[in-house]
Amino acid sequence: MSVGALPNRLAVTRLGLRVQRGTKGAVIRNRVKRVFRSVYRRHKTALTPGYDIVVVLRKTADVIQDSLAKDFLTACHSLGVLAK
Repeated sequence: MSVGALPNRLAVTRLGLRVQRGTKGAVIRNRVKRVFRSVYRRHKTALTPGYDIVVVLRKTADVIQDSLAKDFLTACHSLGVLAK
C-alpha cells in the first residue's frame, strides 16, 4: 500500500483509491475498494481535516481489514495527517 497526502484548503478530508490492474478481475478489485472504504469510514475521525489522501493498493488476493487499517494508520501517522 502506498499513501500520499496533500492539503486541500477545504474543511473535509477526501479519499482517492486506486487498485492496481494486476489484481485479478474487477470483482476482486471492487471488493478491495469496498473493504478499504469501510476501513476509511471507521477511522476518518482520527484524521486531520483538510487533506486529499490518495491510496494505491497493491496486488492482494486476500483482504484483511485489520491489517489494512493498521497499515493505513501507520502511513497516515508518518505523513502527519493523524489528529493529535
